[in-house]
Amino acid sequence: MIDISKKDRKALRRWAATAYDRELGLELTKLSAAIEAWRRGERTPHAVADEIHEYHDGVARDLFRFYTRADPASAVAQALVAGIVSEGELPADLITALEPLLTFHRWQETQRIPDEPEQE
Repeated sequence: MIDISKKDRKALRRWAATAYDRELGLELTKLSAAIEAWRRGERTPHAVADEIHEYHDGVARDLFRFYTRADPASAVAQALVAGIVSEGELPADLITALEPLLTFHRWQETQRIPDEPEQE
């Protein structure tokens, strides 16, 4: 755990909520693309319904769990490393306070196995 002031903790909670909104929005954009493909006749309604179900039981649930259970400092650090939030958006002193977590999340990112390419 890193030492963060009460004022910075409040700011981190706001930034964690912002990151959650942005990530959820990115995932909804993907879902929206599936719905648009259905409207163009490129997907069946059943395929889109399956994607909606997968979204609800998968990524939406995972994001909810992460952002409601994670320490806001860790959530914001992870969002920074993932590019969901940019360092230029946060005050410099907050970035400095998060540096140990940023280092950890950057290292963790190097350990991740790349996703397999999607097959259609």
